[in-house]
Amino acid sequence: MMMLYSLIPTYAPQRMPYKYLSYLSKEFCGYTVQELIFKAIIRKSISLLRNTQKTIQEIADEFNFPNASHFGIFFKKQTGMSPLHYRQNTSANESVSS
Repeated sequence: MMMLYSLIPTYAPQRMPYKYLSYLSKEFCGYTVQELIFKAIIRKSISLLRNTQKTIQEIADEFNFPNASHFGIFFKKQTGMSPLHYRQNTSANESVSS
């Protein structure tokens, strides 16, 4: 199964070392390439959790995680809560504000 970090060098030009690309990214926007990719995955994951009925496993599959557990660990490390907890909190907050 392809790991997320293995995708990063694929997008770099053939003659530009990954570390240099990451350095340029950090200089220009304040984030490394890996951080930007992780932020994009989290943004899309949050959108799927809020706006769809997809299971956590389906969302994990969409991002090529080996299973829902790996996705949950990644999501919690990035956001501070599990995907399920995030979905439940979002649902509860939306029903209170309606």
